Amino acid sequence: MHSQSVSSSKRDLKLPLFLFLAILGAKIAYVIVESFYNYHVFMTTTSADMTRETLENLNQDGHIISAFGITLLLVPFAFFIIRKFLSKYLYVAMLFSSLVIYAAAYNSLEYAIEKIVESNKAKRHDAYYVNGFKFGLLNNLFTYDSFVESTKILSNNLDVNDRIRLTNIFLLLHADKELIDKLKERGKEKVSEFYIDTQKKDDYESKYSEFEKASKEVGDAWNEFNDKRKELREGIAKIDNMLTEASIKKAHRDFINGLQSKYKEYRNGWQNADKKIAEATAPSELKNSKEELQKYFRYQNHSKAQQQYKSSMHSQFGHYVEPKRWLDYNGNVTEAQVKKVITEEIIKKASNSIGIQRGLSEREFANDVDVKIGVAKEFKNKGITIPFDFNYTFESFKKYYVIPLIKKNNEAESDFYKKLEEKIGKNDLKLNMEWEDFVRSKYISDKMSSRLKELDKADKEKIIQAIISKDLGNFRKMIYLPKVVGEVDKKIYAPKDFEDGGRAVEDGDEAIKLLYVPPFALSISILALLLNFITVLGMLLELITKLSSAKILLVKSALACLIVFIPVQGSNQLLQNDLLSKLESQKLERYVGFLEWLSYYQNMNAKVHSRGS
Repeated sequence: MHSQSVSSSKRDLKLPLFLFLAILGAKIAYVIVESFYNYHVFMTTTSADMTRETLENLNQDGHIISAFGITLLLVPFAFFIIRKFLSKYLYVAMLFSSLVIYAAAYNSLEYAIEKIVESNKAKRHDAYYVNGFKFGLLNNLFTYDSFVESTKILSNNLDVNDRIRLTNIFLLLHADKELIDKLKERGKEKVSEFYIDTQKKDDYESKYSEFEKASKEVGDAWNEFNDKRKELREGIAKIDNMLTEASIKKAHRDFINGLQSKYKEYRNGWQNADKKIAEATAPSELKNSKEELQKYFRYQNHSKAQQQYKSSMHSQFGHYVEPKRWLDYNGNVTEAQVKKVITEEIIKKASNSIGIQRGLSEREFANDVDVKIGVAKEFKNKGITIPFDFNYTFESFKKYYVIPLIKKNNEAESDFYKKLEEKIGKNDLKLNMEWEDFVRSKYISDKMSSRLKELDKADKEKIIQAIISKDLGNFRKMIYLPKVVGEVDKKIYAPKDFEDGGRAVEDGDEAIKLLYVPPFALSISILALLLNFITVLGMLLELITKLSSAKILLVKSALACLIVFIPVQGSNQLLQNDLLSKLESQKLERYVGFLEWLSYYQNMNAKVHSRGS
């Protein structure tokens, strides 16, 4: 107790040390968990796999985490109040008040979600379609490049600001007044296609088969052509990939890394030899060796001594060492002579093993004749011939590396065209020809001339377009689909459906949650994260420094100001685009400005977690 009071006094803590440390540890844990949760929510709510169940789980977890964070913020204030009025039951009252604060915070968050749904119930219709549009975008059913580029979605390359826009997709309701009408119209087409596949299947297939005959002939020709080039294209693709600047740089880097590894092995080999010399010529070892050799020379005429000597030499050096080498010029066995022979033998053995003289720098090693010969052999095994003055630079490496690859590529293409002509005769087909180019080629036109000769130019173009699309798109959309759209029009939700208490109302409420809760939750999460970070820093300063409360408050205030103003100093216009610039409400413009401010910290948090994933 004495040391505890001294520690508290020394640091002038406002709370008992154990309670202070407990709250500090809990806050640090909370900041880590809140940061991870924020990133998890951010990524999950902008993924194609987001479901109602997922949202419910995220909400529950978020309420637990946020309620815990709020509790941590208020517990110190509760402590001071309870200590003043209920000091006798301080810790029991603290436990009870913490539970009350947590329960109140949790239920307040639950109420906030209910309030969001209740206050936006008039938007059920719009929320239903916009939320559907969001996941249509994420599933590549729809495109809206002025909002989020479809190429990023297709390549799964959405950045943080793309995800912020997707999280706040309700802004489209204000930026594009015609969005709902367009979505409903497109929805009719989707339902109509389903109706064709289920209720009108036989009728559709009978009409489809008439046109299918035309596309089948072209398809068969394409398959025949494709089969012949598939293996070659794969080989050429591998060669082309090896010829890219990035691949050549990687190959050069791998080569240099391999050379550096060999130098490391070389250096380690000689270091090990030096280590063996040091161990074998240590004073105690030299003394023992000297005594053993003196013993041998004393009994060298005995066969047993000779046999023991021979065995010892083979054990130590791997071969027989002439006994006279151990004698100095006076014919005596001395430690100096023993050390000299041992050193010579270890160096000799290392030289035979390593094959390159000792003491070379990395540059000298690379330019050693034996190393260069080894490099030339290694390249030759790969079909690459390099001159002796090859200097290891990227330019020199690239010059010789690409020669056999280009030659191999050209030979493969020439062989392909030769065999293709032998099979189908003269043609204008090209190795890298795509489906559309293939359909429009003279070769296919000649094959289809008998079928197309009775059609005029416009009809032929329609057939070509249909064949290019492989019929499934244009035929359904341009010919058959319009007949079915009218039959399914009544199956699309109308605004009044969201007021009758049926399934549409339930779906509308869930859509509101999916649309409005994530941006609210992410904003609160980032703000809570920053606020708790400030309090953690303040507590650490209070714990490890002797700063006064006023100075700590000043530091925390300065940090808060930095957090507020740093994001607005740069030119952060990443969230703004032509579409969002159409927002007419000043309130929404301010909200977009807040999102730009928020994106600074959302980017920061995302970078932390994306590095670890």
